[in-house]
Amino acid sequence: MRENEKQGVVEALFNLFPDYFAKDVTCIDGSLLDRLNIQAVITDIDNTLALVDAPDPEPQAREWLDFLNRYGCQTAMISNNDPPRVKAFAKLFDAPYAAHAQKPASGAFLELARRLGVEPERCMVVGDQMFTDIMGGNRAGMHTVLVEPLGSELDHAQFRIRRWAEKLLLAVYKRVTHGRSLSGQNPSGADVTL
Repeated sequence: MRENEKQGVVEALFNLFPDYFAKDVTCIDGSLLDRLNIQAVITDIDNTLALVDAPDPEPQAREWLDFLNRYGCQTAMISNNDPPRVKAFAKLFDAPYAAHAQKPASGAFLELARRLGVEPERCMVVGDQMFTDIMGGNRAGMHTVLVEPLGSELDHAQFRIRRWAEKLLLAVYKRVTHGRSLSGQNPSGADVTL
């Protein structure tokens, strides 16, 4: 393997890991948004805000999206799912969206930031998958938060394999970094600071 190929592999690995971990979206509050100077949140839909293909968000996710709106933080939806699903969901919140986003490619993330009129470094990406949501957000130069999936037991076989790989990588990463977490807990249950 050539040196530039090695650098590409290392960069890809670093892009897999989020800036923060959270139990769910409600752990992302105004103090974090202020501290990071976040003006827009770009969020995944399936298993982040709602169960896969559910027509409505989970109640706590709806409350969080309403909070973001009241707080003055713009929101957008991003998904690799089909346009009718994503459009219907985004319409509930009058939010711009990207369907068939081809995550982890950064293009749709950057396009949403442009449509919102916000620089990428002032955007936060929230999602439940390292290989799509987090990698795409990191490639776009945005802050990233990995949340626990809402209904991973409902995942298709391809996602279960991916989640197994994510769990393995996260276990190593959290051991090395001592597990930064928005919920204030590291994997061993001890309090941590951000």
